[in-house]
Amino acid sequence: MSDTFLFCGTGAADYSAPEEGKEFRKFTHSLLNDIILFDIGSMTYRFEDMAVLDARFSKVKHVLITHSHGDHFHVPALQHLAETNGKITVYIDAACVKLIPEDEHIQVVAVHSGDVLDVEGYKLFVFTSNHRGTLPEETTHHYIVDTPNGKTLFYGLDGAWLMMDEGKFLMKHPADLMVLDCTTGVAGDLRAFEHNTVDMLRVMMDTIRSCHMVRENGVIYADHLARTLHPCHKTAAEVLAGIGMNTAYDGLCIEF
Repeated sequence: MSDTFLFCGTGAADYSAPEEGKEFRKFTHSLLNDIILFDIGSMTYRFEDMAVLDARFSKVKHVLITHSHGDHFHVPALQHLAETNGKITVYIDAACVKLIPEDEHIQVVAVHSGDVLDVEGYKLFVFTSNHRGTLPEETTHHYIVDTPNGKTLFYGLDGAWLMMDEGKFLMKHPADLMVLDCTTGVAGDLRAFEHNTVDMLRVMMDTIRSCHMVRENGVIYADHLARTLHPCHKTAAEVLAGIGMNTAYDGLCIEF
């Protein structure tokens, strides 16, 4: 059996209003098998009919928060999801638990790097990412998820490069699907210290493949593209295809 992954939003924090086609990207958030939502930002419930959005997220039971920036974590959106679905569990860095108000519809699980959690048949591994959150004491996270179908997803947004423990883990536990940050397509941007550039991904791709961190038939997608740091989707997709990566866009649903 296969798993499904829906790229609901694929943009960085500099997107502000709808554009035509693949040039418009909501803030990054994605769905695994309809029940696990990765991040929920201030654009999650904007720019589309509310009935369509509620239907899209109607089966969500678990929300994995990578970090507390507003394009990835928005309390009103979280509360709407919880009230609409009746009950959800939110996984967030221990330092950020205080950012979620008490709500009878929301169960909060504090996560720490190194945690391994069982989530309704899904095995969740929590890793530190190279990124800076809103709170000084916050640790930002990447997630690796083993599905009940025997597949492995690596979700690596936001962050620059991969941390050593992630790399070593993936060498022994390769992914079927990797989703990697590609915020910037230009050189010389300060965000390279906490986000990937295309040049960085070019180096990473060689290492990921040669070290067998992704399965032989595994796929790798670039996500979290900044509007001001990539000329357009077509150009980004062509450049990234040249280094063996696929480029995500809003609404793309894949099986892996």
